[in-house]
Amino acid sequence: GGGGGEGGAAVESPVLPSEAAEAIKSEMAAEKAKSDPDFKRLKQLKADLDAQCKYDAKVAQLEARKKTAVEEDNFDVADELNDELKALKATVLVTAAEVAAAEAKLKAAMEKRSIQLLQKAIPQAENCGVDTAAATALLRQCEQGEAAAKSAAAGLKAAMDTRSIQLLQKAIPQAENCGVDTAAAKELLRRCEQA
Repeated sequence: GGGGGEGGAAVESPVLPSEAAEAIKSEMAAEKAKSDPDFKRLKQLKADLDAQCKYDAKVAQLEARKKTAVEEDNFDVADELNDELKALKATVLVTAAEVAAAEAKLKAAMEKRSIQLLQKAIPQAENCGVDTAAATALLRQCEQGEAAAKSAAAGLKAAMDTRSIQLLQKAIPQAENCGVDTAAAKELLRRCEQA
């Protein structure tokens, strides 16, 4: 009888879906079940699932090759495959949803022209492969503007401390150009000119 040889056969078992892939499938199923599914979201999820399945298949393939190399006492190959596995597992799969979220955060930070938000959003976007050239340029511009405003505010304060009409007349427009509040300085200048 030839029915007992099943256990030792080197039949490659199909790759079982990982927890991550199952989670994406569940999310897709939930979205599909809605009365008005978000098709853009479903398209994103499908792309994420495809990427996850490719990743899972590559991991499974490397694991199987490593196992075979160990069984054949080919430890140099097993070591190389192990390093390749570690490198693969260290890479983070960036989902389409993460890319979209990073793009949205970057756009919001740019619209607000917030140095703090830009400093946070730019590296996150870079990690997701989003182009950050415009945001980086805007950040530099904002930082330069902030430095100019601080300098103008310091110049205005110095002019107010000296009560010099000439210095106040020079410092007030510079401060205004940088968005610094000059109401108190203008009032002081008016009083100095009347004295």
